[in-house]
Formats: sequence, C-alpha cells, structure tokens
Amino acid sequence: MVNGIKFMVLFFIGISLVACRAHIHYPYQGQHCPRVESPKPARIAAATRSFQPQQTLYRNDPNENYQVIFLKYPSVGNNGQEDSEVDALYYRSKLPGKHKLLVVMPIWGGSKYPPYGITATLLRESKGELDIIRVLGDAPILNIDDLEDSKTVAEFHHSLKILANRTQYTITDVRHLVDWAVRQNNVDPQHVNIVGFSKSTIIAAILAETDPNITGLITVMGGSNPAEMIYFCNYYKVRKKITARFHWSDEKLMTVLNSYLSPINVAHYPRRLDPCHVLIFDSHDDLCVARQTQDELWNAVGKPERISFLYDHAASFGAMTLVGGYFMRYKILDFINHYCCSEK
Repeated sequence: MVNGIKFMVLFFIGISLVACRAHIHYPYQGQHCPRVESPKPARIAAATRSFQPQQTLYRNDPNENYQVIFLKYPSVGNNGQEDSEVDALYYRSKLPGKHKLLVVMPIWGGSKYPPYGITATLLRESKGELDIIRVLGDAPILNIDDLEDSKTVAEFHHSLKILANRTQYTITDVRHLVDWAVRQNNVDPQHVNIVGFSKSTIIAAILAETDPNITGLITVMGGSNPAEMIYFCNYYKVRKKITARFHWSDEKLMTVLNSYLSPINVAHYPRRLDPCHVLIFDSHDDLCVARQTQDELWNAVGKPERISFLYDHAASFGAMTLVGGYFMRYKILDFINHYCCSEK
C-alpha cells in the first residue's frame, strides 16, 4: 500500500512537471548574419559616457562567488519611481578575468518573482562566471489603470503622454547603466545580454535593437506593440470602458494609442541584433498580450528561436518554478552560455 501511494505521488509530480512546461518550439531557421532593416530613425537618446552611479556595498559573503553592490542614480526624467531615481543590484563576480553580463529587467508594478528567480538560478549555476545587474522598480511604468480611470479625453491623453515618457526615460536610464557596466574591468563587452518579462519586454527589446553594447536578448511573455497590449489586455478592459465613456470607435481608440506609443514599439526601429542571439518565450493563450503583437515582436527581431507555452500569461510563468522543473531558467542559462548558433 505504501509503495502504491509513493508511486501515485511520484506519478502526479511527474505529470505536473511535464504539464507546466508544455510548449510549441519554433527553432531559428535563418543564417548567422545580422542585418539592418527599416529606414525609420531611432528616437531614444544615446548614453552619456561620463555617467557614474552611486555605489554602496550591499553584501559580501566570503562563501559566495560574487559581491552585491547597490547602484543608485537619478533618472533623466520623471520615470514614475520614488524620487525619480533608478535602483539596481549589481552581482559582481569575485573571480579574476572578464565575465559575461546579464541585465535583468523588473516587471515594474508587477510580480518580483520572475526577475528574482532567474537571478538566483543563474548566480548559483554560473559559479561566478556571470555578472548580473538586476534593475529594481516597484511603481508601474505602463500603468493601464490610469488610462482606464481617465474621466475626460484630456485626462486620457495626459495619462498616455506620461506613460510614453516614462518608458522612454527608462530606456535611456538603462542605456546609461549598460554603457557604464561595459566599461568595468571585469565585464566582457562582447557578451552583454538583457532579459525582460511581460511589459518590460518592450523596453528590453528596444534597448537590444538600439544599444550597440547589447549582444543578446531574451524576452518572456511579451510583445512589441504597447498599443495592442493595452487594447487587448484583460478581455479588452480598457477598450470597453474608454470607447463607451468617450463614444469612440475601436479605430479611434487605436489611433490615439498609437499616436503616443508608436515610439516605444520595437517594430519601428531598425533591426540590429543577430537573431541567433535572441530567445523568445511567450504564451499561446495569453489574455494580456495578443498573439498578433507576440508575432510582431518575433518578426521585428528576425524570427529567432521561440518557445510558446500552451497556457495563459500567468500560468506560463509556471515553467520558471519547481512545478515546471525550472525549465525556463535552465533554458535561459544554456542560451546565454552557447547562443543558438556557432560564431563565425
């Protein structure tokens, strides 16, 4: 009887591990060759070479392969965070030599688990061979609630302008951070990766395609077009309220959204990054990021390797957890170590 119960427990654990990471895999079909498309100019400010963040030793455990440094610096504008500042934790390896760098973006105003989880796993498994900068941020940047609560057309336009500006300020802020990081003696400037989750994939993707310092990109449950994300998210919640309140058609709403948010759509930027150095995770039945804008992101960055989980937005993050066998975490680690193509 005991053996039977043990078997059933192990059976259901095994089923859970498989089920929580079920996906469709789209391998990269192209060649190892970066190319540039689109004549549209970038609209993101360049980094400042003189930038220096304030640095404070946060943790230095002799039993760990890295020390943790707290970074703080002022944003270039009102980024929506406390005191308009940017905070980050820099996990700097104690090992000699130069190391690959991963910049981990937060889900501003959302769950801390994905960025924390991937940071913890990569620190443990890389054994000091990888530097990580985890950008922090509690307040939302893409604040859909502000749009939804707008009582007048003027308020709606104002909220959209704030949202777009915060995003562009944040892109420039992180560019400053990356530019500073690649000038550190322990960072290998030939291997600088960035990962974004959910809404922060918008920022990560634009950074990857506009910042020549960045060589690799990972996006998780995101898309390219913030206007479509706002329009579609949570069963068209914003669309239903705003079109009814202002007596707008769906086309009118999309026109207004795009008029502010087009500059933060990665599809409107020249493609710079080698698709071999890009990995996309998304969710096949996402209730926040429409399949159309997931496809737009995939196309915008050159149709790289893509893994589509067979669940909704939140459930797909289960592939990062114990229940999903930490599948996503180890896939990201393997990608950073090897990329999907051999260098030529």
